[in-house]
Amino acid sequence: MGQLIRVRRLSAALLAFFTLFAVALLAPGVALANHQFSDVPTSAFYHDFVDFMVRNGLTSGCGSGLFCPGSAVTRGQLAVFFEKLALLGGCSPDMVKAGPTCIDKYEASVWYVPTALSSLMQQIKLGTATAEDLLADWEPAPIQLGLQSGDLASFGCPVSGNDAGCKDIYAVSIPGVQPARYLSWFQAAAAARNVGKRLPTNAEWQAAALGTPQGSCNTSSGNVAPTGSTAGCVSHVGAFDMVGNLAEWVADWVPRSTGCGTWGSLTDNTQCLAGAATSGPPGALIRGGGSEGSGGSSGTAGVFAVDGRNSPGIPLFVGFRAAR
Repeated sequence: MGQLIRVRRLSAALLAFFTLFAVALLAPGVALANHQFSDVPTSAFYHDFVDFMVRNGLTSGCGSGLFCPGSAVTRGQLAVFFEKLALLGGCSPDMVKAGPTCIDKYEASVWYVPTALSSLMQQIKLGTATAEDLLADWEPAPIQLGLQSGDLASFGCPVSGNDAGCKDIYAVSIPGVQPARYLSWFQAAAAARNVGKRLPTNAEWQAAALGTPQGSCNTSSGNVAPTGSTAGCVSHVGAFDMVGNLAEWVADWVPRSTGCGTWGSLTDNTQCLAGAATSGPPGALIRGGGSEGSGGSSGTAGVFAVDGRNSPGIPLFVGFRAAR
């Protein structure tokens, strides 16, 4: 027979702690920042937890700029807090919600972060790191990778993702930086794994991409734009650049395709799933298409563009984004 847990007196400070603990259990990665109240000192164990509650609309304190951390919370108030918590969706700030899945808001940039920078690593894993954080005056400094052929391998991440490597590279979803390319499926998967994420499935990618207006995306400039800089290229759920800029690896492998077919009347996007190789490696799916002259070709990028012709172990001019 189960035991009934009776809540007699729960302080506002403990409520803040248990709220963020619950969010961490539901979806790793929560936003932490400065406190909002004069009676919440920086040294308080619940300091960042209170800020999370305020910025997500869970509480506005007890009035007059105070949080009243020692005041009791009634069971009625507790029910309201947890109802609001359930509506948050559970995604970290660097991601958007697409059905039950959290997916990166921006194409991933990849960074080598020295093991000494543990606080920066934690920010990246929580989804709160910014470009300013990564480019701050660290010693030793983080290094952005995926910007030229072979640079990930030179930092211990081989194209196979094996050989006990790929441990200190991290996928980061932030605006205003060059997205990673020149990487294999294995390297992309490792960078996502190291921040507690994974590559999205083909179906998850498709759900997140729906509604992206192809005509507003970087499909013909011949250049790769900084993440999030093509303002109109946003899907229904708020994910940037899922069409054009860079084609993107997704999780699924298929029999490696040997040619391209057509979508028929539905769309003129690339559909390279024709035929199946009978030997050699499988094909790893690539979605979205890139910009003409930068890994893509005119008229082939789009929400439905799919290509299964490439081995997961070959580095290509292709990007990715991560999911959780």
